[in-house]
Amino acid sequence: MIASGLTIEEVLKQSSLDKQLINIADKVINKERLTEEEGVLLFEKGEVGYVGALANHIREQLHGNKVYFNRNFHIEPTNVCVFTCNFCSYSRQYKHRDEG
Repeated sequence: MIASGLTIEEVLKQSSLDKQLINIADKVINKERLTEEEGVLLFEKGEVGYVGALANHIREQLHGNKVYFNRNFHIEPTNVCVFTCNFCSYSRQYKHRDEG
């Protein structure tokens, strides 16, 4: 269900959307993978609410009406770090601590 209480299928029936966007939604509803070109088209032509409704449809299919939230908050006094986490975008390895 989307915010208005309608299912995504009902929204598509009422909507005057671009035919290509409707085809993408049909693939989402039928649990088919999107191509790279379809992803680009969705990014370029899809309104945020429309893309969000498609994403929410997938989330509900996978997890029901559960929502997960994670807040990972760290305040580090320096960017020099002894760990080599793959997800960190700001740390400097200890062996390079004196560089720039």
